[in-house]
Amino acid sequence: MRIAVAGDLFRTRPRRALPRKVVPVHDETFASFLHRLALRNHVPGDVLHAYLGMGRPRRLPELTDLATVTGASQTVLSHALPELRDSASRHCGTTAGWPNQVRPACRHCVASRGIVAPVMCWMRPEQSVCPRHQLWIGAGVTTAAEQLDLSRLPEISRAQRRHRRIIRRHGHQVTAEAFTEATDIVAAWTQNETYDAARRRRHEIFYGPRRATHLHSSGHYAAGYPETVALSSLIASAYWRSLAVGNGAAAARFYAEVQRRVLSDYTMDSLQHDPVSRWVARKAPRWI
Repeated sequence: MRIAVAGDLFRTRPRRALPRKVVPVHDETFASFLHRLALRNHVPGDVLHAYLGMGRPRRLPELTDLATVTGASQTVLSHALPELRDSASRHCGTTAGWPNQVRPACRHCVASRGIVAPVMCWMRPEQSVCPRHQLWIGAGVTTAAEQLDLSRLPEISRAQRRHRRIIRRHGHQVTAEAFTEATDIVAAWTQNETYDAARRRRHEIFYGPRRATHLHSSGHYAAGYPETVALSSLIASAYWRSLAVGNGAAAARFYAEVQRRVLSDYTMDSLQHDPVSRWVARKAPRWI
């Protein structure tokens, strides 16, 4: 008798569930969920793709087929996996695509559910800290090992709450653009070793007294996050942008506000070489 091979078994639509179930994590990417399902059942990824009728790696299966294979209801799957959400379940969580990004889920949250495989999730721009476990899950994190303990740095969690308020006030588009500009400015301060005492302290809390060049990029982003968010609140504001490009008195008010909100040791002694003043001269007028 001829032994059936995978191609023979999976030529028709799936009719039964795989023996081992995998529960999707909320906002998990479809690729991450499928990878965990294959690992749990010791099935090669390409074989599972074929079983689900996915001719191309990025093609999504029919929800009914996925429900059959996983043993989970269509409602559970569409609510948990952003790529599979329909118009009725979009309110259930993060959407797939801009402005959201794919990053590893909090490793402690994953471990508490008994999951040992990596879990990748769609995360919102302001979703940088796991409030339950005080881990950095934001920019620069590509693996769970790069998630940093923030328990000694409450100002980073406060910055995330502030980030959310900025988005509610100015919207995702303006906030995202402001955050990008602020990130570049804070990076320039760090590179020039200007106004970086607080960031150096955070680096040392993360890694000890090691050279900053040897740190994960997640450490750089996390260390500068409070200043980046604070500066974003000014750049996103039409009022403060108008003062920044205004006359001497108006501009002085803007720079004083940078000192008040962002850096207490910020001075206007060398504005010609300061990244904030360069932003005001080159880019701020385009925002008005």
